[in-house]
Amino acid sequence: MEADENQQEKTRFQFGDVIVDPDNARVTRDGVETKLSGKAFDLLVALLRAAPNLLSHDDIMTQVWAERIVNDETIKQNISRIRSALSDDSKNPVFIESVRGKGYRFICPVDIVPLDETKHTSHNKKTLQRFALPGLALLLLFAALWFSGFLQRFSSPPTIEPPTRIVVLPFVTLNKDQQDEYLADGLTEELISALAQSSDFKVLARTTTLAYRNSKETAATIAKQLDVDAIVEGSIRRMDDRIRVYVQLIEGVSQEHLWSLEFDRPFDEIFDIRSEVIKRISNSLIRTPVVETSVPIPTRNMAAYDDFLKGQANYRRLTDDSNNAAIVHFQRAIERDPGFADAYAWLANAYAIKSRHQIDDYYANKALEVAGKALQMSADSAVANKALGIAYSNLGRYTQARQTSERTLQLNARYPAAMNNLASVYMDTGEFARAAELYKQLIDHYAEDISYLGLVYAHYAINMQAMGFSEIALSAIKYAVELQPSHPNVMLARNSILVETGKLELASQYAANYIEVNQDCTNCLLDAADNYYLGGDHKRAMALYQDIHDKSSQSDSDAAIRMAQIRLEYSQDSLSEIGGLLEQVRNTELKFLEAGHEDWPHFLRLGTIASLQKEYESAFGWFKKADQAGFYDEFWYTSEPTLEGYRQTDYYLKNRELIQEHKRKQQEYVLANGIDVLTVPQ
Repeated sequence: MEADENQQEKTRFQFGDVIVDPDNARVTRDGVETKLSGKAFDLLVALLRAAPNLLSHDDIMTQVWAERIVNDETIKQNISRIRSALSDDSKNPVFIESVRGKGYRFICPVDIVPLDETKHTSHNKKTLQRFALPGLALLLLFAALWFSGFLQRFSSPPTIEPPTRIVVLPFVTLNKDQQDEYLADGLTEELISALAQSSDFKVLARTTTLAYRNSKETAATIAKQLDVDAIVEGSIRRMDDRIRVYVQLIEGVSQEHLWSLEFDRPFDEIFDIRSEVIKRISNSLIRTPVVETSVPIPTRNMAAYDDFLKGQANYRRLTDDSNNAAIVHFQRAIERDPGFADAYAWLANAYAIKSRHQIDDYYANKALEVAGKALQMSADSAVANKALGIAYSNLGRYTQARQTSERTLQLNARYPAAMNNLASVYMDTGEFARAAELYKQLIDHYAEDISYLGLVYAHYAINMQAMGFSEIALSAIKYAVELQPSHPNVMLARNSILVETGKLELASQYAANYIEVNQDCTNCLLDAADNYYLGGDHKRAMALYQDIHDKSSQSDSDAAIRMAQIRLEYSQDSLSEIGGLLEQVRNTELKFLEAGHEDWPHFLRLGTIASLQKEYESAFGWFKKADQAGFYDEFWYTSEPTLEGYRQTDYYLKNRELIQEHKRKQQEYVLANGIDVLTVPQ
């Protein structure tokens, strides 16, 4: 085995005038180097080693991405880079063939050449005969490919078809009081989710279609605006225990009505209606219909289902009050049907969201408990796994948060919310390159599926700034603000990037706006106070810190530390006079660690307290733990006022060395994988 591996390292691959050198990561065409790096190069080598055999998606994941979790879009992107480098046409490939749903194979003959015997097209007679004789071989190859495609068109369905882009417009409720709008939304979401299970469809997410609720635009206009092949639209009317549903399928470009259906059934037959509609859509648009059994019935208790739909409608409004209402409806659904797995899964998500705004761990633990029940009933529930990931993250248990979030994407690789959660875990644990990679995938491939695109751009910007890509970060955050100017986390991200890029005066100008727009956002208040403090307005900063501390919010520890620093520096208080304040913070942070929290803010605060008390060796110990937990913010170490004494020690230099080495590795990964190439609309 060892001899075979050494032999692989000492060989090159050659096809036509192209030479691929795995040992030096180089691709040359007719002696001229072609740019191809990172995972695209690794994928090309894997295809060449497997040639002419098929390399499945699982094989690619194992050989190229090892233990990483990536989706099909990532593989497609890298295949596209290879084709671009080789000037290969995906519709009439000469080098790489895509086998739909299976994987890829390298179809051009490949020579494996020893390192010191690499054949050059200008000297090797055999190569000249194969590739230079008046283009004969190439002509025959194109002829064979054309003839093969000709036969295939008349003998069997094509191997490669792009998925049909389809949009399900929000169904309209015909009840005058509009109270059943949640039911129309529920049926719309059921159809979207069911159709999305088929790889033959690219179904636009519900968030994209909301702008077209009650739209007067023609089907052709909507199809052009959304770039879709077909439109599903309909209406719903509920009459006591009966439901009337009207559905029609419209061809996008021609605006031709392919069919329309009207159902007048008992309400408890709504899932039968769903199945019939899906079957008609799939039979009209693709060769292979969606298998009906792939769309399970969530519950037979229609009262429970009614509460479930009301819970979903409230959950999606994304406010504290609506989330509380969602919790009540999901709980009622479970009371009506204790075996309703989806209701448990969504209740777990509502608890997990609520836990983000609580100082204790009560709701995070409730989310874990309820998600566990959902998974007992449905082990492959991506929604329940997503709730687990959020809850673990909120509990500071990042190892479990990462494992669970990765499993969620294994269950559903086309789940933007799960991808966003995993990116957040990577960001919180200092894996900035991986986080930015996932945020870039969301921007490049799921922009039309998510309503929080501004937040995604903001988080991408934060990660790029952490790795030293300031220009890209500024470009991304500018667009984030255009999309969601009042979102607290977008505002926080802008502030962080402005401060770190030396634009402190501009950041301070936004501070008042933070407070005005987001009075309930404690972190916004804290950032505004920090801006005042760093800008020299200590009196104004102190007033805000005191206000935050008095509210006993999640950020009161940070406010207390800042207050202690100001009192030491400007009020000339002694360490003994601020000792009670610092001891209170220390006890709070130690309790979190005892409860199993792994997140770095606790270590950072304990290190900062030690630094204020001039216990620098102890401070280094806590900061080292913060670094190990994922805190690699060089700017904080160089600018934080509470570390003025610590920066005069050798411990500080050791911290910076660790951070700079980490940043260097992250930068290499970013550049090798094209994560720094971001296009934002002009």
